[in-house]
Amino acid sequence: MKRVVWALLSVLLLSRCTLLQPETERAEVLFNPVITANQLEVSVMTFGCTQPGDFYLTVTDDRRVELRRTRLDDCNGTPELMRLSFDYPFGQQVFRFRNAVRFNNRVQP
Repeated sequence: MKRVVWALLSVLLLSRCTLLQPETERAEVLFNPVITANQLEVSVMTFGCTQPGDFYLTVTDDRRVELRRTRLDDCNGTPELMRLSFDYPFGQQVFRFRNAVRFNNRVQP
């Protein structure tokens, strides 16, 4: 009986540890993405600590594009859009985004 209790407690404690770990890698919402022959230009939300090196670009064989954030922006600044570009030989093919995509039609200076 003691073994069963210890086993259950161990499972509960270990599962609690995995729930408390921060999410270090997530798909980002892309704003106004543009794919040209040689690069992806996109805006992402930042709170002041976002760096271009915080992302990596994945392009699959079935022409799906995904941009993932590897480091969370945990600053407390005012949220704003940051424009980034990523080099990749896209060519003239049609690609689809795996990320959620939003378009902003406001004119910016």
